[in-house]
Amino acid sequence: GCGAPVMGNVNANMGMPEQGMNAAPNMGMPQQGFQQMGYAQPGLTKGQFYKHPNMAQCRKEIRGCGIAMYILAGLNLVIMFGLAALGQGFWTIIDVMLILALGLIIHLAQSRVASIILTVYGTFNVIYMIITTGKFSGYLFLIVGICAIIYTFRFQKAWKEYQRTGVVPVMPSKKK
Repeated sequence: GCGAPVMGNVNANMGMPEQGMNAAPNMGMPQQGFQQMGYAQPGLTKGQFYKHPNMAQCRKEIRGCGIAMYILAGLNLVIMFGLAALGQGFWTIIDVMLILALGLIIHLAQSRVASIILTVYGTFNVIYMIITTGKFSGYLFLIVGICAIIYTFRFQKAWKEYQRTGVVPVMPSKKK
């Protein structure tokens, strides 16, 4: 009843902490300390879990990958208008739609699959640019894809841990 998190035995049948093992509401314990330790809070949906304060850094990183993809889609759209004058705009439209879709899926659904597809696409893009232009370019998709893989897998690992224990894990935050 003091508000400290309690790590109890997990009921094998339900996968949830046994009755009486949940932490009481924050009663005098500073919120920062509460978040640093993690605490039992079973029953969250994946959306609620994603919005939980302990997931703030992970959420910020995934959102950053999505925003980077939106910016790259915008840049490709500008390039598309230049190529349209040369009659080569069709493939750029497909490229922009793919980039935008992958960015949205990573940002809104925290999708590991979209992250992997983006990394494969980035690898293909780099190889294609080296072959066609002789220059190492197009690597931003690859960098964002690798970051998206790291962050989406980190989030999914935390979600699985939460489902197993009922305790919201603490994600490390970057120091200011």
